[in-house]
Amino acid sequence: MNELWLGRDLGNSPSSFDTIAYKEGFQLVSDYPDRETKFTDVKTLEIIQRQKEAIKGILKKVQSELKKEEKEHKGKFKNEKLTDVFPKTLSYYTGKMYETIHSKKYPKPFDANHIKHIEETLEKLKQALEKRNLWGAYDSIKYLYEDLSFPIEEFKKYFEREDQSEAADKQAEINLFFIDKKMEELKGMAKEIDEDYSQTDDS
Repeated sequence: MNELWLGRDLGNSPSSFDTIAYKEGFQLVSDYPDRETKFTDVKTLEIIQRQKEAIKGILKKVQSELKKEEKEHKGKFKNEKLTDVFPKTLSYYTGKMYETIHSKKYPKPFDANHIKHIEETLEKLKQALEKRNLWGAYDSIKYLYEDLSFPIEEFKKYFEREDQSEAADKQAEINLFFIDKKMEELKGMAKEIDEDYSQTDDS
């Protein structure tokens, strides 16, 4: 039965093998009962180098394809800014909520509609990130959403109950301050992503 060794047909199976090692690799000595002994040089360093070059070429091609796909993906959303989901009136709504906490001018349910604008902004941002396959890709954004969840719910409860105490007002003000600051952080992150998506060159 013929034997394949490193892609070469050695003919009838040899009766014994032996190796002679040297710096660049080794020499395989094959003894045959019916013909001359065969000497095969195996230059392992040369083989390793060729494999490295082949792998390097494959990785370079993969990198080029990934960069091309990334460029096309970013170009698709280049003119769609994440910061556009943040309404310019958001600061106005926040100001009105601060005003109402310590004011008797408006009933508290009046501001329940204002906090909805913040919730809608968060939902629109999430949808925009999902559209770009980025939702879940940024831990910092994920943590901000988690941080905002509790104070928003507490703030909504504040408008729903009849607690008019100073302590309740103070806690609502703290929650609103926290929400306002976290929304600013979120907008800053959205701006950074927009800037990254605006750079669609090969650099």
